[in-house]
Amino acid sequence: MHLPLIVISHCPVNDWLKEGEEDSQCIYFYGHDHHNRYVRDKYRTIFADNQIGYTGNIQMKLCSLGCVYDPFIRYTDGCHKISIEEYVLYYRYIGERLNEPKLINNILKQKDAGLYLIKHDGYYGFFVKTQKGVKMCVGGMVKQVSTINSMDYYNETFLSMVKSFYEGLKPYRLVQERIASEVKRLGFNGTIHGCIVDVNYYNHIMVNPYDGKLTYYYSPVFGVAKQFASFDKLLESINKERLSEQITTAEQIEEQKKILGVLQKENALICQPQQNLSEYIDKMIFIDRKESLYAVSRRVNQVQRLFSANLLREWDNTLVASKIEFKSNEISGYNLIEDNWKNILLLRREDVTEKMLRKIILGRNKRNLFPYISYENWGGKVFPLCRAKDEEIELFMSLVPDSMFKDRIIREQLMNKLDDDFLKYYPAKYFTYDLLQKYVKSCGELAIIKNAPYLARMKEQAHIRRYFIEIAEKNANYTIKHIDELPKEYQCEELYQKLALSLYQKHRPKWCPDYIWKYHNNPR
Repeated sequence: MHLPLIVISHCPVNDWLKEGEEDSQCIYFYGHDHHNRYVRDKYRTIFADNQIGYTGNIQMKLCSLGCVYDPFIRYTDGCHKISIEEYVLYYRYIGERLNEPKLINNILKQKDAGLYLIKHDGYYGFFVKTQKGVKMCVGGMVKQVSTINSMDYYNETFLSMVKSFYEGLKPYRLVQERIASEVKRLGFNGTIHGCIVDVNYYNHIMVNPYDGKLTYYYSPVFGVAKQFASFDKLLESINKERLSEQITTAEQIEEQKKILGVLQKENALICQPQQNLSEYIDKMIFIDRKESLYAVSRRVNQVQRLFSANLLREWDNTLVASKIEFKSNEISGYNLIEDNWKNILLLRREDVTEKMLRKIILGRNKRNLFPYISYENWGGKVFPLCRAKDEEIELFMSLVPDSMFKDRIIREQLMNKLDDDFLKYYPAKYFTYDLLQKYVKSCGELAIIKNAPYLARMKEQAHIRRYFIEIAEKNANYTIKHIDELPKEYQCEELYQKLALSLYQKHRPKWCPDYIWKYHNNPR
């Protein structure tokens, strides 16, 4: 057993050691910069969290040089009010940096404010509640994750939220753990944080969560990177620097090559050839932190606390898959849909009100816009992405009462938001010839041809069929190419003749059936 060496200095460790060069067998104490800091992981232990600063409030602090215990290990499952000291001690237990949580301290000074732990099946989540609402604790910060202000709601849905995030991220995490294991076999760190697996302090592997592509890069400072074509090239760069600084030897590199050869035979992920390489290979470039995978990595890193520390630091009400009987009268359906419109589908039909439906249909918040379920930030602007499933939109439309379909503003808003698919979801019994004309004006003539199967179930068929044939004639090429998709009721001799006479070709195009082309030369 090695006894730790206590190192006390006035100036910060980084003033006399490079970042990442701290000795894991040393415990460092320092001051000078007036910024409280505590770090405890397998690479280093730093206590700089009792600096007086300019306030002059001198107090003594205890520090544990041995094991740090979980202060909530004996707490039962449920919701518990805790102290800020316990919260800080928990972060020390999981070995995460948590500078003095001034923001949470200031919130707790408010009237009736409290810090809460929710614990279920060994998983933890921390929240602060004030008279204004509930926010989730994320280290020393807090964030608004829902408009629901009841701790009962978070307690009742907590385990469902944990399971949803865990199962969603598990396949991606298994890939990262496999890569980390391969990196460790070569004698490197293999630490996972966000989308990144660390090779060492300056060299990393980015695992793209969208397509699984691996990017190998060197990053001397955050936001600046040099990409390599393969892991071999990255390894070559690392060893070149380590040899020059006499950190490694030629014999160690040869041993490393043998292990790499074994990994190649095992089809290790880090040995797979890369495709569609960037044009910036071997060039040092600046990375946009907000619009690159760095931003995705930050969010993934929050969720990954479930694997590394059994800690939930994200919340998304759309992931609560089952209907939940909420015990608290503080939770209303209106609270739920204000947070995400899809939550209305979790309510019992009798609990859905016209006020809720109007809020969703008339709402303009792009972060919660029917019928979309996600959004993306581009250049500071919010754009809705990815529509809900057909069955979810159909279920929502079935909740809308007859009286609302008579409202002109509701009809127009549904048409704007459903766009081309308006015909698909709008109830046939309320669809009129006048509404069809507005639909064509809003969505274009091709939309009516594309959605012709839904026209056949509308009323006023005589007017609608005649109007359809007029539009089909003006867009003859498109209509003929999609003639098999039209309902049988609309496929008639009059339509075929008008389509054929609208063609300008002298010879039958491949996409034009004989039963239409025959009218081209023999109009009746």
